[in-house]
Amino acid sequence: MTQNLKPLKQVTEALYTTKLAEMQKIRAQEAEIRHALATLDSELADETRASQNDMALRSLGADILWQGWVGRKRASLQMRLAQVLVQKDQALKEMRKAFGKKDVVERLVSVQIAEDKAEKLRRSF
Repeated sequence: MTQNLKPLKQVTEALYTTKLAEMQKIRAQEAEIRHALATLDSELADETRASQNDMALRSLGADILWQGWVGRKRASLQMRLAQVLVQKDQALKEMRKAFGKKDVVERLVSVQIAEDKAEKLRRSF
């Protein structure tokens, strides 16, 4: 009887592995965006300190232009982060569902193996 469950077990394991890989890709995207935001913040802080001392940049308005660019870049990164977080939430739901199916099938296989052993033992007597 366990032979009947083996293909189902393989399918559920493959599905879970696929969902897990998708989640890892999404987490990598999230980490990349968060790193880009942190780098941007650090560069903004450094540039703000530098431009306060550089009257030439301030007189040309370059510091304001750069801060405008930083603001647009930050907004873009935050939008991407929000999209990735939505994907992550959906992927997490799918991964949990796939794990649940995998877990149930593994338990069914364990029960079936135990039943097969008990049946074999009964037949031997």
